[in-house]
Amino acid sequence: MTTSPISATQPDENLYPYVMRVTGCRSMVLRTIFAGASDWSRATVHVDYKRTVGYGEPSTIEVVDVFELTEDRSKFAVVTIIYDTVPVRSEFNNL
Repeated sequence: MTTSPISATQPDENLYPYVMRVTGCRSMVLRTIFAGASDWSRATVHVDYKRTVGYGEPSTIEVVDVFELTEDRSKFAVVTIIYDTVPVRSEFNNL
């Protein structure tokens, strides 16, 4: 499951195909990786995510992704995506 400010909580098999369909020219610049000091089953990345939505102009949003890993730490169990939706919400209104 993935939780996103605009897309809410959805199964990964629904969310990621949707994101790939409505966005283009995607790129990320990694700012920081955070690993849990007391809980190794959680990690966080801080990125600048540049993309277009529909036929719009490219824009960059600052994003924090929180990953909760499976018990054996081999896969993501849950992903929470955090970013300010105010500057980009209008890009999704016409989809």
